[in-house]
Amino acid sequence: MVSLDISTWSLVIFVAQALSLLTVLFLMAKPFIKTILITIIFWITSQILFIVYGYDTGQIGFVILGLFNLIASIIAAFAQVGQDDEEEE
Repeated sequence: MVSLDISTWSLVIFVAQALSLLTVLFLMAKPFIKTILITIIFWITSQILFIVYGYDTGQIGFVILGLFNLIASIIAAFAQVGQDDEEEE
């Protein structure tokens, strides 16, 4: 897998998180479809980096964090879709 030192990993994760949070800020300012897609892409990239970092450094907490965020978000998305269906009826 990718073998980076801890300092490089911290910078990679910082950049990914910063970009993810900036896209959320842009999304709140102008909620366009393009902005939504970019936000989703950066967020998923951030979660994947958590998983890869945790695996590469042997820190299981980061692997679990990335997986938990992905699974919780999928469940929340399905729950939201179900709520929208109920409100339409």
